Amino acid sequence: MSVPGASIKFTPQPLFFDLTTEWAASLQKMVANKVPVDEGLDQLAESINTQLEAAGL
Repeated sequence: MSVPGASIKFTPQPLFFDLTTEWAASLQKMVANKVPVDEGLDQLAESINTQLEAAGL
């Protein structure tokens, strides 16, 4: 059902695909026990924060 005048607004984020790909790769490493979960999450958070800061976000 649609509401008259309703719309969805989406602003593409340049880092979206890079960050979600990195997240998925990190998750796979943790699931495969190639890296401990706490270490994997710490590395991922550091990388994401660095990329967001570099982008001014």
